[in-house]
Amino acid sequence: MLIINIETSRSNSLCSISNAHSINEPKTMLSEQMVLKPKKINKENEVVKYAFRRHLTKMQKDPKTIIQYINAINEFEISTNFKNFKTFNENQAVNFIIYITNKKNVKTGRIVSKQLILHYTSHVRIFFT
Repeated sequence: MLIINIETSRSNSLCSISNAHSINEPKTMLSEQMVLKPKKINKENEVVKYAFRRHLTKMQKDPKTIIQYINAINEFEISTNFKNFKTFNENQAVNFIIYITNKKNVKTGRIVSKQLILHYTSHVRIFFT
């Protein structure tokens, strides 16, 4: 079982990943293992994200692609401090871009790649359209 914890503060967010496999534990689907699960949630947003995930599944998107969409949306929620999606505005979009461009890679400690920034902003844009 893959355990992922995200801790947020005003200046940055930290993500810790650990592998805890037992011999008798059955392997689960990749989509259940790789989705980042923040400690803080907004219940109304979770309903919307679940519906979006079902929509992507019905569109026969690859499970890895669905994971990337959900992770991008989770990062957007972290950048807005888990505000309701109904309050979405232009300032939140700009702040998300600033947040994601200053985000550091957990493994390397360097700023994330431009490709990740492009994909995350694209995924969030598609989610809100």
